Amino acid sequence: MLAVVAAVATWVATRHGPGLSPDSVTYISAARNLVAGHGYSDLTGQPNTTFAPGFSAVLAIGQWAGLSVLTWARVVNAAAFAAVVVLTSMLLRRHVASPGLALAATAFVAVSPTLLNVARHAWSEPLFCAVLLGFILLLEGALASAKHRTRLVALAGFLAGVGFLVRYAALALAIAGVVVLLVPRVHQPARTRLGQLSVFALAFVPLPALWLLRNATSGAPYVLGPRVGVSTSLWNLLGLFASSVRDLVAPSAVISPWAVIALPVVALMVVGALAATRERQRLGHRVGAGSLLPLSVFVGTYSAFVLTAGKVSGASVETRTVMPIYVPLVIIAAWLIENARTLALRRGRHPFFPGRRAGLAIGVAFLLFYGVWFAQNAWSDGTGRGYYNGPTVVDAPLARTVQHLPADALVVSNSPWALYYASGHQPIVAQPGPLVPAASLVPATIQQLLHAACAQPVYVAWYGRPGTEAPTRVFPGLVLHSIHAVHDGTLYKLSARTTCVAGASPPASPRPA
Repeated sequence: MLAVVAAVATWVATRHGPGLSPDSVTYISAARNLVAGHGYSDLTGQPNTTFAPGFSAVLAIGQWAGLSVLTWARVVNAAAFAAVVVLTSMLLRRHVASPGLALAATAFVAVSPTLLNVARHAWSEPLFCAVLLGFILLLEGALASAKHRTRLVALAGFLAGVGFLVRYAALALAIAGVVVLLVPRVHQPARTRLGQLSVFALAFVPLPALWLLRNATSGAPYVLGPRVGVSTSLWNLLGLFASSVRDLVAPSAVISPWAVIALPVVALMVVGALAATRERQRLGHRVGAGSLLPLSVFVGTYSAFVLTAGKVSGASVETRTVMPIYVPLVIIAAWLIENARTLALRRGRHPFFPGRRAGLAIGVAFLLFYGVWFAQNAWSDGTGRGYYNGPTVVDAPLARTVQHLPADALVVSNSPWALYYASGHQPIVAQPGPLVPAASLVPATIQQLLHAACAQPVYVAWYGRPGTEAPTRVFPGLVLHSIHAVHDGTLYKLSARTTCVAGASPPASPRPA
């Protein structure tokens, strides 16, 4: 029933179509190109390497079967959200002895506004979350079953490989699997652990290796799309990560009333942590039948992956990218509360643990508040749908100017999606750099831009105060002639300082734009 609630809420929230973002446009255009026989390419027709192909491939199946890509995206994400709820319940039953607590934690996931917000968009995260929970379930099963361990390890490795084709972040799954399998266990020699690790690696590697080979031979300038380091300090990234984790459960808009309800839960988790660390031996009780190791290791490795990707490749650190650890954190929190409950039962009563009736009242109030908020989000999210409610060509003179350029012109912009929203034409984005989206579009470097200018006109649509030149740090080595200045920006035409050689190819090692 809770899985049905999640699926129906997603369907209601997308009743006027799924939410679309620049990433969504890339996924959908790639799906349509797959069906049309153009390969995995984006709006420009160039091979896409920035995004893993799994979500687009699933969308392509729907279009091939005769459904609209957008309708099929709704179906896929509704089904993925329902699968997340079912897998959450299965994992909770492994770790939580109380049926009521397991049900409450599952309900907390099923009516999560955070998960709904992601599921209502045409994004790959819901599908990825279902894959990662299946991976954790298999890995836990491998630790618990000596008879079927090899088969379950192989399936876990294969599912991690499938996850890589959905999101490159599944590399964190592979790392988590390696760490879990290498952890020493009783009555298991090192040779056996290494054998299991070999099985896991052999099952994981083929799919990612084949996809990386495709990217390397596709003609795209980057194997995994353009990546660039950022100047943001690690401390600031940690702050973004912490605020994103907080927003998973309590967005800023409701943080004050939420804190009053959450404080008793946090107190119980603290008691549960103390029970797990100090009371385990004396109590002689092990909560749940499954090992919490895969869940804990995944949370750690994925968090480290998000922070590392944010620092070295410019990936965003926000609620959407942090969201895959949401369900594992809920399960760990339920496990901690179960520890507090066990401690209270063993001691007769604990000052931090409410009685059965009080606990039931708190849980019901908590879920009612959460459920009403969830229902309001589902309804309001689906009241209207549009790709963008910003400027149109009528009130965007720079975009209107761009529309009168020659049909073969290449346009580079410091605000490509503002240009796209207003004109309806996909701009060419100089990458890598602090621009959005970081897509595998061409030309991706200054050298390739210069090479393109030898064969066709190249323009720069620069949004900002008219009269200011485009920053040389973004376009070093270029001569830009101002063509037209309007109130929202300036249009420049590019001329190269270098001599164009007919038939010459772009440099093998281009300098980032």
